[in-house]
This record gives sequence, C-alpha cells and structure tokens, in this order.
Amino acid sequence: MSAVRTALAGVVSRIEAISCDTRYDRVQAYTYDDGAHDEADLQHTRAFCVVDTGRRAQIGAQGADDSPSETVAEFELRVVYTAGEDADELRKVIAEDVDRLRYTLQAPTHLSGDGAILRTVGEAVIDLPDGEDDQTILTMPVAVRYRPSF
Repeated sequence: MSAVRTALAGVVSRIEAISCDTRYDRVQAYTYDDGAHDEADLQHTRAFCVVDTGRRAQIGAQGADDSPSETVAEFELRVVYTAGEDADELRKVIAEDVDRLRYTLQAPTHLSGDGAILRTVGEAVIDLPDGEDDQTILTMPVAVRYRPSF
C-alpha cells in the first residue's frame, strides 16, 4: 500500500476508534462513509469523510541519501451533525468533539505504524444552519507528514 494511502487510513482509523464523551442524537461514535465525496453525501450524526484538498508540500531535499524527502498532505475532515431542537446542546457536543478529535489526531505517531510521521490539525470551522431539519457541518484541516513509498 502506498504511504499516502496508509497515512490517510490511519486518520480514519483513529477517528473511528473514538468513543465520544456525550451521546448526541443517539450516537456516541463516529462512522466513516467511504462512499461520501463530501458532506452532502453524509446522512447521520457523526458520520464523517476525509477529503483530499490536493495541497502538498515537500520537506527536505529530494534524492538526498542521508535525508530522505518527506511530504505534507492536507486533507479536510468533515463531520455532520443532525440539528435538533436544542442548539445549545449541539454547540456543547461539537466543542467536546473538536477537542477530542484534535487530541486524538495530534497524538504522537512514532509507534503507531499508520504511515504518518506527524499530524497537525488546523482551526475548526462550524457551519450552524438555521432550521431543525438542516445539518451542522464541522470542518477541520488535517495535515499529515509522511515519507512517500516510491
């Protein structure tokens, strides 16, 4: 398996392993939807997808024997929440989830075997729509540093 594929799978598996602090909309875990292209394809609370932004940065000199080149790839984590009647409770749940996601994704990876050398999580963006039937979308940029396998 390629290094970027392994690193991306590591992001997904770390999120799927989280047991959320608070049950919301009868859901206490994240569910990866491998058929989702973006948040519009996600249908239930805490369903998520990871979207490749296409942004890459090379770290180190390419082809140097003593310092192999590494790549930083940027992805967007998108999590959907079903909006309920209690908007305050939803905001609290999302605040808890942002902290848990950030902590879990930025945990040291040197012994994890998931292909990532380092993961960093950027600023979370929360789209709180009006109305009860709409979905709330949490978006977090996740940068993954890895060593390409070719």
